[in-house]
Amino acid sequence: MRTVNKIINVSLTGGLIGLLGSSPNHVLANSINTANRQGWNVKQVISASSGSMIYSIVRFIVLILTLFLYTFEPGYYIILEKKIDSNEVLAEKKNIKSSNKICPACQSEIISGLSFCTNCGTKL
Repeated sequence: MRTVNKIINVSLTGGLIGLLGSSPNHVLANSINTANRQGWNVKQVISASSGSMIYSIVRFIVLILTLFLYTFEPGYYIILEKKIDSNEVLAEKKNIKSSNKICPACQSEIISGLSFCTNCGTKL
């Protein structure tokens, strides 16, 4: 068995639209339920709030410019974990296109568009 981790960023909507249209609990629960249906287990939920003064000022300016209808809100980071067996890993490797590059260090296939090997971390 091998453990794979994933992080989801759940963003929220603020202003009157966010106040009347969506609940943070509902948005968070929907994201977690979707991940659970895909076989992921939630390990931790972290608030994505930023202590930056510039971020707060920009949010306030957007709120004023949209006449208090919309602003972006910091959401949550959801840390997920999934246990997969080696057969799934082999099946995923077979699905990788053969046109991908080969890592010079570990000889594994590299997904096109990346500048590093996901297996060993070698910079390409």
